[in-house]
Amino acid sequence: MLRMKKPLFSLWTLSIAFGLSFASHTATIWSQEPVAPLDRADLELRVQRLVQLLEHQDRQQRDSAETQLIEMGDVVMPLLPTTDDNTAAETRERLIRVRRAIEQSAARSVLEPSHVTMEGTFTLAQILEQFEKQTGNHVVIFNADQQTGRSVSVEFQQMDFWQALDQTLDQAGMTTNSYTGQLRTLGVTPVDQGAVARFENASYSGIFRVNAAEVQAQRRLDVNNGGSLHIQLQVQWEPRVLPIVLRHEYADVEAVGDDGEVIASEIERGAADIPVQSTVAGLDVVLPLKLPSRSVKFLSSLKGKFVATLPGHEETFEFTSLDQARNVQQQKGGVQVTLDRIRKNGSVYEFVIRLLMLNKDQKFESHLDWAANNIFYLEDASGKKYDNANYENVLGTDTEVAYRYLLPLPGELKDYKLVYKSPAAIMVVPVEYELKNIPLP
Repeated sequence: MLRMKKPLFSLWTLSIAFGLSFASHTATIWSQEPVAPLDRADLELRVQRLVQLLEHQDRQQRDSAETQLIEMGDVVMPLLPTTDDNTAAETRERLIRVRRAIEQSAARSVLEPSHVTMEGTFTLAQILEQFEKQTGNHVVIFNADQQTGRSVSVEFQQMDFWQALDQTLDQAGMTTNSYTGQLRTLGVTPVDQGAVARFENASYSGIFRVNAAEVQAQRRLDVNNGGSLHIQLQVQWEPRVLPIVLRHEYADVEAVGDDGEVIASEIERGAADIPVQSTVAGLDVVLPLKLPSRSVKFLSSLKGKFVATLPGHEETFEFTSLDQARNVQQQKGGVQVTLDRIRKNGSVYEFVIRLLMLNKDQKFESHLDWAANNIFYLEDASGKKYDNANYENVLGTDTEVAYRYLLPLPGELKDYKLVYKSPAAIMVVPVEYELKNIPLP
């Protein structure tokens, strides 16, 4: 099925901005010492020289250049050359190792929670604006004209994003809404009457927040000691991140009643596999437990672990000379992107892009359409972007997918370059949580 006007966005925002100033006679925002920006020309020259040294006749020089490129970190990723059939075999392998080492380091940093530093009295809108500037997390307000202008006093010193947000929302009489219909966006809305505090009833683990949202008990009357207890967890993540899928093994949960007895999972095997919708900043996981005795009034502890699959470091692929392009391959990190063909039908151009995972351990799955969120656009000589392409999937295997993009363009095709952005790898990470004092019905 052809999809209309895919919203385009960056799959993985890594930067966390600090050092902000915010004028207010009642408030102060602390900042880090300013860091002098890197001179891009010098950086490009250094990377170019180190890449050349990867082909040096002295192995020690080659090893040293590879190590230095890795130590420079992710700032060098867009400056590393693409590899093709004309690249020397050893140089290609070294560049692959450099990219993978940097990707692994970047992945570890992305999974760390972003932090907020603020002190003073602000409106909710002002606080959320600062949150976005400092963390990259976009949070919007729904249906809250009065709450938007309410004053909230905060004192955050390098506090994790979710803890800072929960404390802010508790003061403002607000809660979250994950279903915004917008990419990488979390909504906040007024709480229902009688709502419990968010900050006291959640578990925080890196970029994730987990809370118990609902408990259902069902007792069978035709079976002695028959029945089930279903715990619905709400799992949210920092909206700057877009997971692909969450998997919770039913066996990876340990519940303890207020009597100290362990409550086992109702299902010994199996798991909940939940794909993430790109315009939703959270999801629900239902854990089936055995029904405890009537004397148990609450769960003193609920421990668990789920596995999150997330996109890794984003790579940019640029294709030029489009009037002559056919089956043009570029390889960066763990992916290979091929501009398969271009056809014209009137004023509309058809572009077929193939995406191949080079790591055979990483596979596409039919229900995980994450590659559809990759960025695709064309750019003319003036820098104007044309990004409102319609698209459809035309190929899907374990390791390769292909998409057909349809885009109307004025002028000649040779006057454009094609830009495609994709994660270079897929990460699978465990996330542990613990919730306490969950009341039972």
